[in-house]
Amino acid sequence: MSGVNVTFQAPVTGASGSFAAGTNTVATGASGLATSPALTANGTPGSYAVTASLSGVTASASFSLTNIGPAASVIAIGGSGQSTSINTPFTNPLVVKVQDAIGNPVPGVTVAFAAPGTGASGAFNGSSMVTTNASGIAAAPAFTANSIGGSYNVSATVLDVTNPAMYTVTNLSGIVLPAGVTVAPGLSAPCPIALGAPAPAGGVFIALTSSSASTVALTLTNVFVPAGSTTPTVIPRVHGINLGSAAITASAWNYPAVSQQVQVADGLNFFPSSVIIGAGNSQNVTLTLSAPVSTNLTVSFSSSNPAAVAVPSTVMLPANTTSLDVRLTGLTPGTATITAGSGPNAIPASIIVTVR
Repeated sequence: MSGVNVTFQAPVTGASGSFAAGTNTVATGASGLATSPALTANGTPGSYAVTASLSGVTASASFSLTNIGPAASVIAIGGSGQSTSINTPFTNPLVVKVQDAIGNPVPGVTVAFAAPGTGASGAFNGSSMVTTNASGIAAAPAFTANSIGGSYNVSATVLDVTNPAMYTVTNLSGIVLPAGVTVAPGLSAPCPIALGAPAPAGGVFIALTSSSASTVALTLTNVFVPAGSTTPTVIPRVHGINLGSAAITASAWNYPAVSQQVQVADGLNFFPSSVIIGAGNSQNVTLTLSAPVSTNLTVSFSSSNPAAVAVPSTVMLPANTTSLDVRLTGLTPGTATITAGSGPNAIPASIIVTVR
């Protein structure tokens, strides 16, 4: 039927829209069709229905519409937690979803993916600026690890959205040495070396060196990783010789050399942990080292209250021994904490001294 007035009606509150020129009643044409004026979404995101009705007709047509708000959140939905060998592509793309304040996907938004500019990182095979699709999803181009091993974060940011999406990924170096190895003098600890990817045919011989053999010694200077394996047939160990640190370096043909620091540390202890002495008197206490070192160790002392308790400024602990006597002298009534230390690799000890 032509010439019939159709009234289009949008919600008056919440998510809705307004018709061009404020007109929402349109007459049907010769084919019986009526087209509403252009509808512009209001500023409230959400889904709603626009109805089309005729006077005197109970049933109405309904159109389901959704107002999409501005981007409010950026969510990593794929690609985080991956690892790959250095100089090789990661298996899965980094994928992000952009949503408005109520969780609707936001299409047509530019997402900027960015990797660190230094250290362990990678490069995108194409533009790192990607536009979200109709589902609010953007996938970064293929991402390839650089030549530096380690874990790092890649970010995905959207203009005017405060918090970026973050992806944690790891570049596996050809040879992986453990970090944070600490050993006491006279003792040894495993050094679980590995390859970031299975060894090729013929296996891999790895050479190990210490930058200071008088500080840290190696039980093995060569290990073999069989073909198809990532670990050697025998795990090498590091042996603590003297307090300090040394760099352990691993190298192999066709693999970049890698290094890690190994600390040789020991703890000082007083026995007893507290004493009471009279003013004008002296008393010896024992200072011990958990394990002996092969060279003389100079131990420095300090008093928190030198007016009450006097202590030697330094005492020498002879090589290959684990204890010495320290003489404390009470001067005037009071309390003092005596602290003993010997450089960054000797854990300091303290004793509380009361003078009466």
